[in-house]
Amino acid sequence: SAEPKAFGSAEVLLLEKLATDLGIALERRAAELALRESEAMSRLLLESSPEAIFGVDINGICTFVNPACLRMLGYERESDLVGKGIHPLIHHTYPDGRPYPNDQCHLRQSTLKGHATHVDDEVHWRADGSSFPVEYWSRPMYRNGELIGAVVNFVDITERKRAEQALRESEERYRRISSVATD
Repeated sequence: SAEPKAFGSAEVLLLEKLATDLGIALERRAAELALRESEAMSRLLLESSPEAIFGVDINGICTFVNPACLRMLGYERESDLVGKGIHPLIHHTYPDGRPYPNDQCHLRQSTLKGHATHVDDEVHWRADGSSFPVEYWSRPMYRNGELIGAVVNFVDITERKRAEQALRESEERYRRISSVATD
Protein backbone atom coordinates (compact mmCIF):
# COMPACT_ATOMS: atom_id res chain seq x y z
CA SER A 1 0.00 0.00 0.00
CA ALA A 2 1.18 3.49 -0.86
CA GLU A 3 2.02 5.88 1.92
CA PRO A 4 0.41 9.34 1.74
CA LYS A 5 2.85 11.97 0.58
CA ALA A 6 3.90 14.50 3.14
CA PHE A 7 3.72 18.07 1.93
CA GLY A 8 6.53 20.47 2.51
CA SER A 9 6.00 23.95 3.94
CA ALA A 10 6.06 25.56 0.46
CA GLU A 11 3.38 23.14 -0.75
CA VAL A 12 1.26 23.73 2.36
CA LEU A 13 1.48 27.50 1.82
CA LEU A 14 0.51 27.04 -1.82
CA LEU A 15 -2.49 24.86 -0.88
CA GLU A 16 -3.58 27.39 1.77
CA LYS A 17 -3.32 30.19 -0.81
CA LEU A 18 -5.36 28.18 -3.32
CA ALA A 19 -8.01 27.45 -0.67
CA THR A 20 -8.19 31.14 0.28
CA ASP A 21 -8.42 32.21 -3.37
CA LEU A 22 -11.13 29.61 -4.01
CA GLY A 23 -13.08 30.86 -0.96
CA ILE A 24 -12.82 34.47 -2.19
CA ALA A 25 -13.90 33.43 -5.69
CA LEU A 26 -16.92 31.54 -4.30
CA GLU A 27 -17.90 34.52 -2.12
CA ARG A 28 -17.57 36.87 -5.10
CA ARG A 29 -19.67 34.54 -7.24
CA ALA A 30 -22.37 34.36 -4.55
CA ALA A 31 -22.37 38.18 -4.26
CA GLU A 32 -22.66 38.54 -8.05
CA LEU A 33 -25.60 36.10 -8.12
CA ALA A 34 -27.32 37.97 -5.27
CA LEU A 35 -26.79 41.27 -7.09
CA ARG A 36 -28.23 39.85 -10.33
CA GLU A 37 -31.25 38.50 -8.44
CA SER A 38 -31.78 41.88 -6.76
CA GLU A 39 -31.51 43.69 -10.09
CA ALA A 40 -33.95 41.23 -11.68
CA MET A 41 -36.44 41.80 -8.84
CA SER A 42 -36.12 45.58 -9.20
CA ARG A 43 -36.69 45.32 -12.94
CA LEU A 44 -39.70 43.04 -12.37
CA LEU A 45 -41.22 45.54 -9.95
CA LEU A 46 -40.72 48.42 -12.38
CA GLU A 47 -42.12 46.45 -15.31
CA SER A 48 -45.13 45.17 -13.35
CA SER A 49 -46.26 48.49 -11.88
CA PRO A 50 -49.41 49.99 -13.41
CA GLU A 51 -48.17 53.43 -12.33
CA ALA A 52 -45.79 55.31 -14.54
CA ILE A 53 -42.35 55.57 -12.94
CA PHE A 54 -39.29 57.47 -14.07
CA GLY A 55 -36.11 58.75 -12.50
CA VAL A 56 -34.29 62.02 -13.01
CA ASP A 57 -30.84 63.07 -11.96
CA ILE A 58 -30.16 66.45 -10.34
CA ASN A 59 -29.78 67.97 -13.81
CA GLY A 60 -33.30 66.89 -14.79
CA ILE A 61 -32.06 64.15 -17.13
CA CYS A 62 -34.19 61.01 -17.25
CA THR A 63 -32.27 58.03 -15.84
CA PHE A 64 -34.88 55.26 -16.14
CA VAL A 65 -38.49 54.66 -17.14
CA ASN A 66 -40.87 51.77 -16.75
CA PRO A 67 -43.16 50.37 -19.48
CA ALA A 68 -46.26 52.05 -17.98
CA CYS A 69 -44.50 55.42 -18.30
CA LEU A 70 -43.66 54.78 -21.94
CA ARG A 71 -47.24 53.69 -22.67
CA MET A 72 -48.88 56.67 -20.95
CA LEU A 73 -46.56 59.13 -22.64
CA GLY A 74 -46.80 57.48 -26.06
CA TYR A 75 -43.14 56.56 -26.44
CA GLU A 76 -41.92 53.22 -27.75
CA ARG A 77 -38.42 52.82 -26.35
CA GLU A 78 -36.62 53.71 -23.16
CA SER A 79 -34.07 55.56 -25.28
CA ASP A 80 -36.82 58.00 -26.31
CA LEU A 81 -36.66 59.42 -22.76
CA VAL A 82 -33.59 58.07 -20.95
CA GLY A 83 -30.63 60.42 -21.26
CA LYS A 84 -32.84 63.39 -22.18
CA GLY A 85 -34.18 66.35 -20.23
CA ILE A 86 -37.61 65.27 -18.97
CA HIS A 87 -39.13 68.74 -18.47
CA PRO A 88 -38.93 69.83 -22.13
CA LEU A 89 -40.41 66.50 -23.22
CA ILE A 90 -43.34 65.94 -20.88
CA HIS A 91 -43.81 68.87 -18.51
CA HIS A 92 -43.15 72.02 -20.51
CA THR A 93 -46.59 73.65 -20.50
CA TYR A 94 -49.27 74.46 -17.93
CA PRO A 95 -52.76 72.98 -18.39
CA ASP A 96 -53.96 76.36 -19.75
CA GLY A 97 -51.28 76.32 -22.47
CA ARG A 98 -48.82 78.81 -20.96
CA PRO A 99 -45.17 77.77 -21.03
CA TYR A 100 -44.08 76.14 -17.77
CA PRO A 101 -40.57 77.41 -17.05
CA ASN A 102 -38.21 74.77 -15.74
CA ASP A 103 -37.20 77.00 -12.82
CA GLN A 104 -40.85 77.17 -11.64
CA CYS A 105 -41.55 73.45 -12.03
CA HIS A 106 -42.57 71.79 -8.73
CA LEU A 107 -40.91 68.57 -9.84
CA ARG A 108 -37.64 70.29 -10.72
CA GLN A 109 -37.53 72.35 -7.53
CA SER A 110 -38.30 69.39 -5.28
CA THR A 111 -35.56 67.39 -7.02
CA LEU A 112 -32.99 70.14 -6.55
CA LYS A 113 -33.90 70.64 -2.89
CA GLY A 114 -34.21 66.94 -2.08
CA HIS A 115 -37.84 67.33 -0.96
CA ALA A 116 -40.76 65.04 -1.60
CA THR A 117 -43.68 66.58 -3.46
CA HIS A 118 -47.22 65.64 -4.44
CA VAL A 119 -49.11 67.46 -7.21
CA ASP A 120 -52.55 66.73 -8.67
CA ASP A 121 -53.33 69.75 -10.85
CA GLU A 122 -50.82 69.60 -13.70
CA VAL A 123 -50.57 67.85 -17.04
CA HIS A 124 -47.99 65.77 -18.82
CA TRP A 125 -47.50 65.89 -22.56
CA ARG A 126 -47.40 62.85 -24.81
CA ALA A 127 -45.09 62.24 -27.72
CA ASP A 128 -47.95 63.14 -30.10
CA GLY A 129 -48.37 66.60 -28.51
CA SER A 130 -51.56 65.84 -26.59
CA SER A 131 -51.77 66.35 -22.86
CA PHE A 132 -53.52 64.59 -19.99
CA PRO A 133 -54.08 65.49 -16.33
CA VAL A 134 -51.79 63.75 -13.87
CA GLU A 135 -51.28 63.24 -10.21
CA TYR A 136 -47.65 62.70 -9.35
CA TRP A 137 -45.38 62.03 -6.43
CA SER A 138 -41.68 62.79 -6.43
CA ARG A 139 -39.25 61.43 -3.86
CA PRO A 140 -35.56 62.29 -3.61
CA MET A 141 -32.96 59.60 -4.26
CA TYR A 142 -29.74 59.53 -2.29
CA ARG A 143 -26.61 57.45 -2.75
CA ASN A 144 -24.11 57.36 0.11
CA GLY A 145 -25.85 60.39 1.64
CA GLU A 146 -25.58 62.47 -1.54
CA LEU A 147 -28.66 63.67 -3.42
CA ILE A 148 -28.52 62.12 -6.90
CA GLY A 149 -32.02 62.87 -8.22
CA ALA A 150 -35.62 61.79 -7.75
CA VAL A 151 -37.99 58.99 -8.56
CA VAL A 152 -41.38 60.10 -9.88
CA ASN A 153 -44.59 58.09 -9.95
CA PHE A 154 -47.58 59.43 -11.84
CA VAL A 155 -51.05 58.34 -12.82
CA ASP A 156 -53.41 59.56 -15.52
CA ILE A 157 -56.37 61.14 -13.72
CA THR A 158 -58.50 61.86 -16.78
CA GLU A 159 -61.36 59.67 -15.57
CA ARG A 160 -61.24 61.14 -12.07
CA LYS A 161 -61.39 64.67 -13.51
CA ARG A 162 -64.39 63.68 -15.67
CA ALA A 163 -66.16 62.17 -12.66
CA GLU A 164 -65.46 65.30 -10.58
CA GLN A 165 -66.85 67.50 -13.38
CA ALA A 166 -69.95 65.30 -13.72
CA LEU A 167 -70.49 65.50 -9.96
CA ARG A 168 -70.19 69.31 -9.99
CA GLU A 169 -72.67 69.53 -12.88
CA SER A 170 -75.07 67.18 -11.11
CA GLU A 171 -74.84 69.20 -7.90
CA GLU A 172 -75.48 72.42 -9.85
CA ARG A 173 -78.57 70.89 -11.54
CA TYR A 174 -79.82 69.73 -8.15
CA ARG A 175 -79.34 73.24 -6.69
CA ARG A 176 -81.24 74.79 -9.62
CA ILE A 177 -84.08 72.27 -9.31
CA SER A 178 -84.22 72.75 -5.54
CA SER A 179 -84.31 76.53 -5.84
CA VAL A 180 -87.12 76.37 -8.42
CA ALA A 181 -89.10 73.95 -6.23
CA THR A 182 -88.82 76.22 -3.18
CA ASP A 183 -89.95 79.37 -5.05
